[in-house]
Amino acid sequence: MTYSGNQSSALYVSAQAVRMREGVLILDGQDDYFDAGDGSHWNALLTGNFTIEEWIYLETDGRGTSRCIFNRGDDITGEQNTFIRLDVQNNDTLQFKLRNAGANLTVTGSDPLLSDQWIHFSAVRQVGLALTLYVNGQSYATANDTLGTLTLIGSRPLTFGAANVGSTPGADHYFSGMINNLRMVE
Repeated sequence: MTYSGNQSSALYVSAQAVRMREGVLILDGQDDYFDAGDGSHWNALLTGNFTIEEWIYLETDGRGTSRCIFNRGDDITGEQNTFIRLDVQNNDTLQFKLRNAGANLTVTGSDPLLSDQWIHFSAVRQVGLALTLYVNGQSYATANDTLGTLTLIGSRPLTFGAANVGSTPGADHYFSGMINNLRMVE
């Protein structure tokens, strides 16, 4: 994973142990996550129109719970309650969620992802129009975007491999697999 731009902090590895091999982030689904730094640095990129793409390798883990691929903000009631998040649901479908001060935009695919192989994922958001997910270059799910510009507040980090890092009760929804070639653009 790489980062370029004029932000004061680049990607860095949190105190949680993560493994990388040839630029691939390897996550064990137990307690690993990658912390990309203070979330406020990412707000300009993640609040309006954007395209996010990456390669993911979903390992079969049999846990039957949702697994977070990336997250900024948190969904803990009484906390920020504003976030952007990509999960693999317990039925192995992708779900992309945006929440802005309690209003939700959720896009969920109907077809389960295949485990134990590389999958190319992308999300394209056009504020006021649509949020569309693509898997391996094919449209996977879409929804009308009625949220407008997001107001991400606070400094929760942008994380890969876990949700709710830095909040109470703490990190959860760990991802088991690999992430490679992440790209986020406005």
